[in-house]
Amino acid sequence: MKRGYILFLICTIFIGGCGSSLGSFQKGTINYQKLIWEINQMSYDGVWNMELLQDESIDETMLAEQFFIRSDQLTSYAVFIPVVSMSPCEIAIFEGDAGLIEQAMTKHIEKRKQEATILAKYQELIDQALRFQIGDYHILIIGNDASKIKSYMESLN
Repeated sequence: MKRGYILFLICTIFIGGCGSSLGSFQKGTINYQKLIWEINQMSYDGVWNMELLQDESIDETMLAEQFFIRSDQLTSYAVFIPVVSMSPCEIAIFEGDAGLIEQAMTKHIEKRKQEATILAKYQELIDQALRFQIGDYHILIIGNDASKIKSYMESLN
């Protein structure tokens, strides 16, 4: 009995410690790379039906081309695009001026809609894009199970 209690206590401490490594949106401590790794892992494990995303954010040049915003206009950003380049799935996280970010997201979604006119299933994903805010972070999710990923992100506070 004593051994089982000790094992339970160790597991509780271990599991509790692992969650904190992602940080918090509300506290401004979110770790983008660890977050995307967790999302990819849950997608790979079948928890979510989301395309696997690259584990590195797009660079400044691609940010300007895709979102019509420069990195120096933002406090921070991370945009994770799919491993399979044809898919419109992505997760974008921005911190900075809300007006500029909303404008950038709107332009980006319009551009994605124009690019996806050939494939109806991609058009549907883009039409259902989720835009929301947690703390100072403005988030865009395009993909299957976006609402589940949103709930997960909201739980990190």
